[in-house]
Amino acid sequence: MNIKLITAIAFCAMTFSGGAFAEDNICLNVGEKKPVEEAKAVAVKVGFADVTKMDEEGGCYEAKGLNANGSKFEVYIHPTTLEIVKVKIED
Repeated sequence: MNIKLITAIAFCAMTFSGGAFAEDNICLNVGEKKPVEEAKAVAVKVGFADVTKMDEEGGCYEAKGLNANGSKFEVYIHPTTLEIVKVKIED
């Protein structure tokens, strides 16, 4: 997957989340969580194929790894809806 597509996905995720990930704690008290394996599958499906670690942060699932360009990434996924709510990519 190319960097332009990954950048577009990251932009959309931050735009539609309102950029309010940290302030609103949108992943806290969400009800029944989906399995972490499903969250990892979401990250892989949108192009973050090399997920090396799954964790939780702020109530969200957090996928970490390297993208196709070798840059580190963190993808935050809502545990109930499995929507990507935030993406960080190191240059």
